Amino acid sequence: MTEEVTEVEYLDSPCSPICNTNILHDQSKWIQLIGTGLVVEAHHLCSAEKGNEFACVHNPDNTDFMNQEKFLRYVLRKTKSSEPYEWDLLDETGTTVVEHIIEDEDQGPSKEWGPHGWYHHPSREDIAKVSKGKTVYVGLSVPV
Repeated sequence: MTEEVTEVEYLDSPCSPICNTNILHDQSKWIQLIGTGLVVEAHHLCSAEKGNEFACVHNPDNTDFMNQEKFLRYVLRKTKSSEPYEWDLLDETGTTVVEHIIEDEDQGPSKEWGPHGWYHHPSREDIAKVSKGKTVYVGLSVPV
């Protein structure tokens, strides 16, 4: 049995094929959003406008927060741009709403975003996991 090889290319924006929509037509919305090269931080979520979307990984199991295997790929879409912020958590294709989230003082994507939070920007490992056997183009700014 042969093991599939994953090829992940990190390209700078000017030469990135992300601008070529023909390359992305068969990739998930999650991969397309990563391809922008933006490493999303909490302030990006807070300042985002209604309709903005972000690739994220999220652990929906609130009893097993530290288990990295339970973090799944989602697309986060802002549905209300004034506080309290509201979000649709979509599947990785960006077509199905999994959950509608209304933030409060200390809970919700912009409040719980970060490397050790319930929501965070995809790591290189997250990208490699989804792209096994495929070529995926992402910006150089994807964190290690």
